[in-house]
Amino acid sequence: MQTSSPLWTISAKGISMSFDPNSKDKTSFEKLIAKLSANKSVLIACIITITLFLWVISGVLFNEKERIIAPAIAEKTGNTDIFQVETQIVNQEEHTRIIELQGRTEADRQVTLSAETTGMISAMPVSKGQRVKKGDLICQIDPGARKAQLDEAIALQAARKIDFEAANQLFEKGHTSKTQVATANANYDAAVALRKIRQVELERTYIKAPFSGIIDRLPLKVGDLLKTGSVCAKLIDKSPLLMITYAGENDISNIQVNATASVSLATGEDVDGVVRYVAESPSGLTRTYQIEIELPNKDEKLRDGVSARAMISASNVQATKISQGIMTLNALGDVGVKVVRENKAKFIPVTIISDNADEAWVMGLNAREELIIAGQDFVSDGEMVRTQDDPNGSGKTLDKFSAK
Repeated sequence: MQTSSPLWTISAKGISMSFDPNSKDKTSFEKLIAKLSANKSVLIACIITITLFLWVISGVLFNEKERIIAPAIAEKTGNTDIFQVETQIVNQEEHTRIIELQGRTEADRQVTLSAETTGMISAMPVSKGQRVKKGDLICQIDPGARKAQLDEAIALQAARKIDFEAANQLFEKGHTSKTQVATANANYDAAVALRKIRQVELERTYIKAPFSGIIDRLPLKVGDLLKTGSVCAKLIDKSPLLMITYAGENDISNIQVNATASVSLATGEDVDGVVRYVAESPSGLTRTYQIEIELPNKDEKLRDGVSARAMISASNVQATKISQGIMTLNALGDVGVKVVRENKAKFIPVTIISDNADEAWVMGLNAREELIIAGQDFVSDGEMVRTQDDPNGSGKTLDKFSAK
């Protein structure tokens, strides 16, 4: 039996397909084509989709280009890939440890002169800022009746003394008893005590300087009423001047009495002093120990209550001097340096005991160390490294490493 084939026709309206009318057998493909011919938009979409699919896979199968995988910058294989660092041999030296502390200045002696009796101020022969000597009068309280009371006590004492002497004479002659002598003696002693009380009460009207110093405060004026405990003046002694500071638990054991200290004041003066006191017990709140540094101030130009910074010379220690620029941090935030040990880079934490803008003295390194001074930020802890003096050849330098 002869199977009829479809007849394809192309017209301006699209693609059409017809079959031999005499044919009775139609394949499944022919039926699909017949359905697509009935819906021209679906047919066109299928043709476009097939065309795009063939174009895409043709590029993958026939035009695949060679892919180049760049090596990671940290990937190192072979001896030539070991990073080369620059190192320097450093040795420990004996160094005087310097402890820096902040504080303020304070007068060596300061006292508030208060009244011990009540009365009106009748005289103030001093002024604020005046230098006075020990025993100088600061405030005079009107004595009132105190002088008369003292005179009365003196006269009574004289009378009681006569009675006591007369009683003694009569007792020696047998004209009086021992009891009367004792009574006269008691009366005389009471008169003496009363005179002393009146004398002290009168002396309290004179408020005098207990030591030489400077009048810093005069809160009252002549005519003001002074009550017992009221402040008449404040007297300070600034020679010598003190700097009061506090040291932590880590530093206090390294500070000794008589240690030298260089003190810089906020007012611009620099002066050398000596540690004269180190507290044995800490403050209950801050857990720090009070330190007193004595500063010479004969001309009294240094002021009380000024902020100050002290550089105290502590005990001598074995330390290493390094450049500030080579210090780095590890993953935990510890300050340290990297050294070469057994051809490997190793991070060593250090303790800075003194420093300036360029250099620092640190503790924590061995007596002799091969210190990495260039390239330390490009190698990790435990990584194999080469040094500039390695006879086996050069590896990656900083420039080559960065370029690759």
